[in-house]
Amino acid sequence: MPFDGGFLHKIAQELEPMIGARVDKIGQPNRDCIVLHLHNRGPVRRLVILAGAAPRLHFSAIPIEYPATPPMFCLLLRKHLGGGRLTAVSQQGLDRVLTLHFEATNELGDRAKFRLICELMGRQGNLILVGENGKVIDALHRVDFAASESRPLLSGLEYCYPPRQEKLDLTMTSALDAADRLLSGPDLPLSKALLAVLEGASPLICRELSFRIAPGDPPISALSPVQRATISAVLGEWGAALAPGGGTPLLLGGEKSDFTFLPQTQYEGTAVNQTPYPTCSELLEEFYRLKTGSEGVKLAGEGLRKQVSSLHERLLRKRAVRLQELEKSAGRDQLRLYGDLLSANLYRLEKGMTALTCEDYTAEPPYPTITIPLDARLTPSRNVQKYYTEYRKAANAEAVLRRLIAECEEEITYIESVQEALRRATTEGDLLEIREELRQQGYLKTLTPKGQKPLQKRRGGTLPPLRYRSSDGYTILCGRNNLQNDQLTLKTAHGSDLWFHIQKQPGSHVILLTNGTPLEDLPDQTIEEAAMLAACNSSGRESSRVPIDYTLVKNIKKPNGARPGMVIYETYYTMLTTPDHAAAQNLLEK
Repeated sequence: MPFDGGFLHKIAQELEPMIGARVDKIGQPNRDCIVLHLHNRGPVRRLVILAGAAPRLHFSAIPIEYPATPPMFCLLLRKHLGGGRLTAVSQQGLDRVLTLHFEATNELGDRAKFRLICELMGRQGNLILVGENGKVIDALHRVDFAASESRPLLSGLEYCYPPRQEKLDLTMTSALDAADRLLSGPDLPLSKALLAVLEGASPLICRELSFRIAPGDPPISALSPVQRATISAVLGEWGAALAPGGGTPLLLGGEKSDFTFLPQTQYEGTAVNQTPYPTCSELLEEFYRLKTGSEGVKLAGEGLRKQVSSLHERLLRKRAVRLQELEKSAGRDQLRLYGDLLSANLYRLEKGMTALTCEDYTAEPPYPTITIPLDARLTPSRNVQKYYTEYRKAANAEAVLRRLIAECEEEITYIESVQEALRRATTEGDLLEIREELRQQGYLKTLTPKGQKPLQKRRGGTLPPLRYRSSDGYTILCGRNNLQNDQLTLKTAHGSDLWFHIQKQPGSHVILLTNGTPLEDLPDQTIEEAAMLAACNSSGRESSRVPIDYTLVKNIKKPNGARPGMVIYETYYTMLTTPDHAAAQNLLEK
């Protein structure tokens, strides 16, 4: 369900005990998120306000890392609200607009009142700081007259709340009045009629209320007298859930991913499970952690992906240019031939000649004639020397070009392995480790802003490798990135453990911890599962019959100066396997 006005109403109730709290700190971890640290007779609580594509507001227990240089809107909030106190929380009916009222000290040292208005509706939420005079101080997302003639949000303009729809707020209206409005309205399917009448009710809530009144979502005109009589009682249940202490925060899982605070009878007997949570804030945090984990990481890593993709394209262009140069240098043998033939015919040469036609004695008889261009300004011997010099330059260039092309191809292989790690990244920690790897390799020299610690020195350190348990009870480890691949293969694993990797393509190093069991005594199913995991964590994860090489760890060598994740091996077996992501998920240790 979207973050509807009813759910915001429950969050506002959770905020009530924080009235009087002091604003200890204000942070802005990204362009769409503001975090207020509130202290009120207990531990400091973080109030997270997201005004992005999925706007919402809730308390968070997860530590949040802020950039070294705060954005301008964050500095503005610190200036006006820092050290102030939260004095009230108000909502516009059951609309998705919540106002946080503050009292703080202004620049003159006088007490001043401010409103931080959280507009959490639509595809793009917004935060607006309004002064005591009712005028906008600034907005997180400014709206000029070109974007909205009716509601521009710019500094100095009078603030007006978004217009509310003509719906009924059940915290202010009786269930009987709401039932009368419903029955006298258009003849729509019951859930749609409820959606048109009730303020703050999402489609999920309206479908549940419709189910409680008349399963099957019939139109209003098809309701029986008994069903019509139950409307006010069911609407009363919704009103009771909205009241303080009412409702139960529920996370819906299984066949449906959603959240609500109204128990869902419509899913009883289905594969949808309902997990209760102590508070709506905890419910929201878990729901969006599960829902937007991979999506959030995808967005967070978009800039890094573009950087790596640009680097990959640049390397491909560089290789193409060098291959063209190498092709040109392939004509050096012709230069040497010209030099040899000129030497043999030196007696025929005179200064001022522009060409010499002679027989090519290096060919099979009858000897063909060949015309050799000459520089008329040079003596005969200098013309001979010129061709030998050009030949030596071309030969040297070929050696250099072959070395540069080999280095370029090695770098392309490495960057493709980084791209593969980015495709498999599922957490911000994964992205941090990949950034750190690129920084160590010199690709991101400005990765760590001044004042921030490198990844290894930050609290919590690096992420552990993915850990699986085979059907026979063996532990299987999988590197998340190239740095972890090196750590696993070269330091964690023992020589008797088994190493798996997709053949000649980017992918994770997978280690089967054998605990000293000889290869011939290992269960076939465990070996097959390890190979399947190597396929799932590789560039071949969407293919079938993926070739996986495996060998003892003691057979793996890392050349001096090789990039992270790059190893060589000569003795190995190869197995064809098909990735099974559902099976891989079942083997993953929780």
